[in-house]
Amino acid sequence: MHSSNHAYNILLVEDERVTRKAISRSFDKYNFKYVAAETVKEATDFLKSRSFDVVMSDVRLPDGTGLDLLDMLNNSLMDVPFIVITASEDKNLMQQALSMGAADFLSKPFNLSNIPTIINRNIKRRMISHSKNNKKNVSVLLKAIKALISALEAKDKYTSGHSIRVAHYGNLMADSLNLNENDRFTLQLSSLLHDIGKIGLPDAILNKKSSLLADEYHEAKEHVIIGSKIVGNIDELHDVAAIIRHHHERYDGGGYPDGLRGEAIPFLARVLSIVDSFEAIVSRRNYSEAQSQSDAIKEIEKNAGTQFDPLLVRTFLEITKRPEFSKASEHLSDIDF
Repeated sequence: MHSSNHAYNILLVEDERVTRKAISRSFDKYNFKYVAAETVKEATDFLKSRSFDVVMSDVRLPDGTGLDLLDMLNNSLMDVPFIVITASEDKNLMQQALSMGAADFLSKPFNLSNIPTIINRNIKRRMISHSKNNKKNVSVLLKAIKALISALEAKDKYTSGHSIRVAHYGNLMADSLNLNENDRFTLQLSSLLHDIGKIGLPDAILNKKSSLLADEYHEAKEHVIIGSKIVGNIDELHDVAAIIRHHHERYDGGGYPDGLRGEAIPFLARVLSIVDSFEAIVSRRNYSEAQSQSDAIKEIEKNAGTQFDPLLVRTFLEITKRPEFSKASEHLSDIDF
């Protein structure tokens, strides 16, 4: 999270020209970075391609409502404070917005000088909530997490060993990226749990020896949504749930389930995508033979900028040269929580 006003990225969604201009002038005065949209569609395109610290949206828009946007953010597990701009005195509308997770309200007519206060307090509130979700808070959940992984291993032997090896590569990425303790821990849990949604897939799909048919592949892709829902039921693991949901997004926007692209994909999901893909290539699957590490590294390099974040691929290529890179464990007990 950023520490100074001018570094904040804000999405303003307002179709009324006079109001949009007034708020924009206020943003300019206080050196906030922002982009403006006038419709739900335009705003959705921004949210799928960029990362924002705050979304500020009118309720009534030409092609829908601000609550449609809030719903999209919730479904995609995007953790962005949502501020509702409204001229309405309708208490039911405000109640609905609050129940959907709106962080704050800006009521028309409004005092422009209040805008920086509203922006700053919501960003600070989000920072505080993130700082609470640290290793100590989550430690009580680890037995349950290990039980989940064991349940998955009983159903699909490949996936458990795969996840432990992905966690190993994730730790090396965390070292190279100098991640803080919270992010490192979140990446480790996400690596271990990223395929947990496969518990909800039929054995016929998990154990199929040949390539999946189109409808089977569509069903298999649901594992990211199933997994994020299982983990998302635990408040402290909201960030982990978001990474699980988005680790099959592509940098060019061609992935699933939400078609996010570039920086709109959570940073740690972009990291996980690389180490998960590498490990999958070097492992023997029901339907494919294992490839060599050098072939897998070439495959990752080839897909930099399309499937993967090119800067993170650079970091990955660095860790492949470290002696400990090839020493991935097979045992959950070796993972240091």
